[in-house]
Amino acid sequence: MQTINKQFNRVEMDHRNLYYTNYGFEPLQEHQHAGLIKCKLIHARWGSVIIPDQIYLGHDATRWIQPLNFMPCILDRIDDDDIQARVSVDISCGNTIKVEFAHSDLIQKANDGSELFQCRITGPANLTNFATGDSRLNHQGQPELRLYHHTSDATKPLIEQSKNFRGSKWNIQGNKELCNVHYVYFTCLDRIRQNEDLVQIAMAANGKIRLIRDGFSMPPAINMHTWRDQYGEDILELEVYRESTRNRTATLEMYVRADDLASQHLLFHQPPDGAAYYEVCKPFIQRVGLKPGDVLAIDEASQSVKAETPIYFDHLIAGDATTLEGLSAPFDEESTTDIFKIERTPEGHSIISFWFTFGNQDHFSGKVIEPYQFNNNTAPDKMV
Repeated sequence: MQTINKQFNRVEMDHRNLYYTNYGFEPLQEHQHAGLIKCKLIHARWGSVIIPDQIYLGHDATRWIQPLNFMPCILDRIDDDDIQARVSVDISCGNTIKVEFAHSDLIQKANDGSELFQCRITGPANLTNFATGDSRLNHQGQPELRLYHHTSDATKPLIEQSKNFRGSKWNIQGNKELCNVHYVYFTCLDRIRQNEDLVQIAMAANGKIRLIRDGFSMPPAINMHTWRDQYGEDILELEVYRESTRNRTATLEMYVRADDLASQHLLFHQPPDGAAYYEVCKPFIQRVGLKPGDVLAIDEASQSVKAETPIYFDHLIAGDATTLEGLSAPFDEESTTDIFKIERTPEGHSIISFWFTFGNQDHFSGKVIEPYQFNNNTAPDKMV
């Protein structure tokens, strides 16, 4: 028996969860919805792009949507005083939504460099069925997401008794120790039952996941013993944290401030027969950065977590999906030049008005950022 899970972008079977890997195959529907969008303006050496962090349904933001892919944003002046942005976003089960928001729709700016706008959403009539999870607005008007932390039966009561989460020193790939930030990992997935669920959070029963570079057409059948000799320059076998679903049977459910979450890394796709687009790399991973040794406190009354001094990096990785090195960059986080820097707009500007006013300029050079630092890493303290 098969069941389509519209929330988590997958087909569920008795012993497997098959996640969709193709996007945008359903026709665009024209139903209108009101909502909010949290987004950032980021700059590479060669250009800029607005990235949607999350999309919220309704003005009260009771449900949220995780973008999976998105196209470059389009800006238009709609009158002498206002500028509108339009972005196309792929969501669960092959659906696409169009999101429109203007400079005048700006609600507030957040600590992570993102900005929150009112928006108009065009998409399926039953859009709430494709929402990733529950959300809410806190007393400051900032969105909070309901997320899950999966652990072992033995560890869960220890977390509950201590009333805090300790950060992990491991990077997303799970093979390098970070020394200038530790992360508490969450996911929107409410349960980890199948190995395919582990893969969604960059783990695997055999400790390996495979990625295919742009421009390579996967043959219908591959010899598992000789594929490296034939396709080793086209298929990346990435080592990740080896894990079993038996070790992720206990779950803690928490509301997490959206602006406490680290920016999600991207893959930049340039298909030979289509338009360029951005893929959110492992979109079901969310994490809060902490100073090593700090903890993420649990507030039982509000069923939420509080980071006293969350760590933000003013950059993210957008790996070039045409190369194996680019495919590995968002997981490795260390050896890459595929860097985008986050714009923190000055007073009086939103990311929309800033980009429209100061377009076609170099906003990358001169922005000094702190890189991820790893044990035995010789990287400089600052990076320009």
